[in-house]
Amino acid sequence: MLKGISIYPEALGSRKNVTQFRKQSSGQPPRGAPDRPETEAPSRGNPFPDQLQFTTEYEKGPDTASSGPRESSNSSSPSEGRTPASPEAGAPLGTLRLSVDYNFVKKALVVTVEGAHGLPVVDETTQSSDPYVKMTILPERKHRVKTRVLRKTLDPLFDETFSFYGIPYSQLQELVLHFLVLSFDRYSGDDVIGEATVPLAGLDPASGKVRLTPQILKRNIQ
Repeated sequence: MLKGISIYPEALGSRKNVTQFRKQSSGQPPRGAPDRPETEAPSRGNPFPDQLQFTTEYEKGPDTASSGPRESSNSSSPSEGRTPASPEAGAPLGTLRLSVDYNFVKKALVVTVEGAHGLPVVDETTQSSDPYVKMTILPERKHRVKTRVLRKTLDPLFDETFSFYGIPYSQLQELVLHFLVLSFDRYSGDDVIGEATVPLAGLDPASGKVRLTPQILKRNIQ
């Protein structure tokens, strides 16, 4: 047995480890050890640099606070023009233009419905009316006539003359002419616009044609 030399492998291994530890402490890498690339230290803001980061974006709706007022979606944008309003009792609904005459040869009362002016809107779709006039003589209501219908107008011009035969001139002071103004409606029935009355008392058609412009008032149903 040789003196000073240990033949046991454990002793050899310990010396080798001591040698490698000294070299590492001196800052030099051990022989045969591969060079490691320098890596940057992970950012403190993200403790898991190797993990994938996911971000989710949500679709924002319309900013109702900044957007202006929405317009109405109706295709029938607000209609312009006069709209029908429920008239109060006694409020005029336009005027009629009439003339009254008397034919002594034929003993006939002659009434001409010239037209009307300023009628209210009845049909909201067309913002107009389809007016016509019915006429009768009170109090007997024996004579009933009516004008033709004029389409889409608030100022109709009828210019129609009606002759009522068999009425003595002396009886005119007792009669009252009654006019009912309507708007024609083929499907839901005609709409009553209003009425006008013309008492013949105090009129003298013998001296010539008398022109009148009575107001059209809301119909008084009694």
